[in-house]
Amino acid sequence: MLFELAVLAGLLSLLVGSRIAYRLIAPDDISRDGYAHLTLIQDIREAGHRYPRHPSNVATGGTYQYPYLVHWVLSFLPSAAVFDVDRYFSAISDVLYTGIFVFLYLYGHLDLPSLALCYVLFISTPSFNRPDLTHGTGISGRKPGVIVATISFLMCAFFIETGQLEFVLAALFFGGLVCLTSKFALQALLFISIGLSLSVSPLAIVVPPGAIIVASLLSAGNYIGILRTHVRHSYNYATKYSSYENTRAGFFHFDVGTLVSRIRSRDLSKDDLRRLRQKWYIKLLINNPYVIPVCFVIYSYYTGTFSHPLADVYVPWIVTGIVVFALTTLPPLQFLGESERYLDFVFLPSALLLAQAFAVEATLVNLLILAALLVGVAILGAYIYSFEKLLTPDEAVESNLENLVTFLDSSGDETLVVQPFNRAREIAWKTGHRVVDFNMNDSSSQAVIDERDKLCPEQWGYVTTDIEWIEGQYDPVWVVFDKEKMLPIGLQPPNSEPDFENDYYEVYAFEELS
Repeated sequence: MLFELAVLAGLLSLLVGSRIAYRLIAPDDISRDGYAHLTLIQDIREAGHRYPRHPSNVATGGTYQYPYLVHWVLSFLPSAAVFDVDRYFSAISDVLYTGIFVFLYLYGHLDLPSLALCYVLFISTPSFNRPDLTHGTGISGRKPGVIVATISFLMCAFFIETGQLEFVLAALFFGGLVCLTSKFALQALLFISIGLSLSVSPLAIVVPPGAIIVASLLSAGNYIGILRTHVRHSYNYATKYSSYENTRAGFFHFDVGTLVSRIRSRDLSKDDLRRLRQKWYIKLLINNPYVIPVCFVIYSYYTGTFSHPLADVYVPWIVTGIVVFALTTLPPLQFLGESERYLDFVFLPSALLLAQAFAVEATLVNLLILAALLVGVAILGAYIYSFEKLLTPDEAVESNLENLVTFLDSSGDETLVVQPFNRAREIAWKTGHRVVDFNMNDSSSQAVIDERDKLCPEQWGYVTTDIEWIEGQYDPVWVVFDKEKMLPIGLQPPNSEPDFENDYYEVYAFEELS
């Protein structure tokens, strides 16, 4: 028993250490989306722990449209404690996720070596620890969504194995929590449930509609509006931005031959690397390298050389996730979200099959598992290095921002235009001003979608040059220009002396732009 506890403690220490690395490097680093989550928590607290109508920090129209279960729970904490939770939220979430493995171990579904391998696979999977996304560094509904969706699928698997209806009820309950936690997790719940219903048990198809009913009851009807805006946003994105021509001509099209030639000419840019990351095989490798060995295990299952007590459920669960990943890399289906995120929802069954295969399979599969571990560790090391060197806040930038905040604090409660949006939410949080930006309200009605398109007609985040429309719509007092992020599009500074200026920011009275 002491040995088992020591092993578990060691694994937990490795997990927590890997997940808090970014915030040890930059303890106070909060992303743009991070400020959105903090604002929602604050607004829920100020609304008496009820779902608020409109975000308090923006001047745009519409209402909140974001699943709010995580934020509602955190709203009961003191404000100072929320910042501590934000700092360690990634680690807390992943400890909770690995609690599923511990549960399976305690109930005899895993032995200790398999438990240890599942932990190591999880620790070394880069998708769960990306520094460029909010879930890797702070509060987000993404990881809790993966947790409750995984539990819902696991309950379905137990039902299929045992026939006990209480597992169906548990799957519906956790499915309801999925709806109230993450929009993307609901999409994964829908697609994987369809896959399970077609290949294993038709009853699996009741989980998504049942989950929506549960979520609606738990939220006293608030979830209906969230679901409506989720569908509207997906439809709007699909019809406006997801055509083959748009994506092929733009960011997602990239020729690997171009990459090779630019490497040879030493003309490789950051944009080239970002485009390369959109290739499906690169996405797979740098986010979820474990998928490669698990495909070999699935092949062994279909050829009859590998078995697992729940393989008849786990394999369709995994295959569905991989198929959805593959389909959503296609330009017409990219409106369904980042394709690699669907693989997060098949990690649990993949790890369980790989753990068993590692003990019984041939050397090739074991070598592939070890290779996936090494690739994952190398990528995580690169992430931590790049975060420290490239993504941590520059002291000069932060000092200039604080000077800007001091100036704006002296001007009363006003509405600001920040061009571009990059740090608008942060400025709103630190000054109490409202900004012309969106905060989980940008698809809450067709009118808001039209407003968003009117506000940023050339590129998202860059405010229109239609000064008359801005004045009539928002009546701003100040316009802040972020000189580091400015492009020759959208609103530009006037030819006059700014009311405030430092190395990174200029502030003008909005009337000076007229």
